[in-house]
Amino acid sequence: MRLRAGLCCLAVAGMLAVACAIPGVGASTDPGRGAQLLDGVRGAVTGHDFEGVMVVQWSGSDGKLHRQTVPVRNEDGQLSVRGMAATVGPGPSEVVHGNDHALVMWSEAEDRAVPAASRKYHLTVASGPHVAGRSTTVVEARVGGAKHASARYYIDTETGLLLRSQQFDPTGRLVRGVSFVEISDPVAAAAPNTTAAPSGAYAARATSSVPKPFHAPARAGRGYALVGRYVLPSGTVQLFYSDGLFDVSVFQQKGRLDWSGLPRGGVDTRVAGRTARQYVIPGGRALVWDARGVVYTCVTDAPQADLAGFVGAFPSDNGSGWDHAVGVVLAPFSW
Repeated sequence: MRLRAGLCCLAVAGMLAVACAIPGVGASTDPGRGAQLLDGVRGAVTGHDFEGVMVVQWSGSDGKLHRQTVPVRNEDGQLSVRGMAATVGPGPSEVVHGNDHALVMWSEAEDRAVPAASRKYHLTVASGPHVAGRSTTVVEARVGGAKHASARYYIDTETGLLLRSQQFDPTGRLVRGVSFVEISDPVAAAAPNTTAAPSGAYAARATSSVPKPFHAPARAGRGYALVGRYVLPSGTVQLFYSDGLFDVSVFQQKGRLDWSGLPRGGVDTRVAGRTARQYVIPGGRALVWDARGVVYTCVTDAPQADLAGFVGAFPSDNGSGWDHAVGVVLAPFSW
């Protein structure tokens, strides 16, 4: 299924880049061993060629843990997953390419500092189990006072590659995981390809401000900061937020949401006093709603509890007027 394969690509690309936000960990004034290990993951991906098999797991809307096995190949910084490609580095950006379009997941073009993960999470380091036959070091991230870890990252002790990532809910239940089950011996890569500028309908360019009626709150939710603003050729605005560990992309498009045109599988819910439709996807979750003539699509690997803070950061009052808007809103689902 093309949709699932593409969303698994997002999950795998996010895992190998540590959710695209880990470069901010290195900005900490006291990064510690855990931050240093996570900060080295990007360089390890761009510096090694490898191929293998990964298992993506996610807790669906039915509460069951689903899984899919996907073959992966990384060559000169170009990660391929079943016809999809995610460019990871060598610069501080993430670009996922489809057959005829590309989408910027994150870029440091605005030079906005990603919050240090240590501001929100306590990072600890321990020896880990073997993953796909390779020894690991485990970095665990836990919110202060929490009984259970928010996430664990299993890093290859020899190469620094991230071999497994796991995300947990407040009860300690696994809700998302990506792990190698097979991997070739990583070899030093040739000079990585530079990140090509996206082209086509989903080519995004960085911008220092967003036009009306769009909004770009500097902060949202608990500990998330705005680190990137982009405009697509269609006029759609994409915002990128990070708390140093998890990331959130918010797409804004002029229009009124055509609920009947949304993909199947979503569940209607109330979030921060607004009606929205939520989708559970391999790479995280997506939430769609509208207000004041703007359609919002929030795509994230962040914990469920963080979503309300994002919805609440944007204007309320379900909008009217404008034409129905569906096309670009469906971009995160179209692969």
